[in-house]
Amino acid sequence: MHLSLLEHGVYNQLLDWYYLDEQPLPKDSRTLFRRLSARTETEQQAVLDVLSEMFVQSESGWMHKRVEREITQYKAKAEQARAAGKLGGRPSKKGVGSTDNRDGFQKEPDAKPTANREPSTNQPINQEEGKAPRKRSTPTPAIGKPDDVDKQTWADWLQHRKAKRATVTETVVNSARSESEKAGMTLDAFLQVWCCRGTHGLQADWLRPEERSTASRVQVTSFAQQDKADKRAEWEAMTGRQWPSANTAPEFIDAEEINPRRIAA
Repeated sequence: MHLSLLEHGVYNQLLDWYYLDEQPLPKDSRTLFRRLSARTETEQQAVLDVLSEMFVQSESGWMHKRVEREITQYKAKAEQARAAGKLGGRPSKKGVGSTDNRDGFQKEPDAKPTANREPSTNQPINQEEGKAPRKRSTPTPAIGKPDDVDKQTWADWLQHRKAKRATVTETVVNSARSESEKAGMTLDAFLQVWCCRGTHGLQADWLRPEERSTASRVQVTSFAQQDKADKRAEWEAMTGRQWPSANTAPEFIDAEEINPRRIAA
């Protein structure tokens, strides 16, 4: 940890060189400088400082105790593997009826398989047989499309959430609606911008002016217009007459007549 950034890089390169050649580093400084591409005086001094502090100089070159131990262990395992290879490697798998087995004992060719050694078949073996079935996690119930969101917008947003490996819950939808109201947008337009941005989440503060003016795919009726339409429907049901259209002559309508409660009275 006390090494500088330059010294740390030199130390890593020396270790890589050591492991690659599997022998101590050469004692000749010029060879070290040339192989490490240490051209400036500062770089060459860093090489000498790391060698003197982290390595031990011997007759065969600069040595490192930890590297020497790792190389010795590696060579021992490699020699053991070569010796096993000369003996034929791992024992071959013999079928039932073979005259020998891994224990070296002779086996009768006509010996019947025991209960623990069933004859092999071409059908796959069920490794999970005999174990209790795993409990599958209950899938998260799907959230229905809000009425003020277009079908295409909702499908695009669901696909975007799936690509981001994000859940779709009532909390997420309610949060999106709250942010859309802060931005002065419909939920449909807000989700359109969300899909175009491709972000994991979206807040009203992140929107640019041109994004706030995104048109909604759904024709939204204001509360005042909806209330007026409801009153017209109630008036037509109570009076049995059709509400005058813009093309017909205006007709005097008593304001009290629109209220169904006054008519019922």
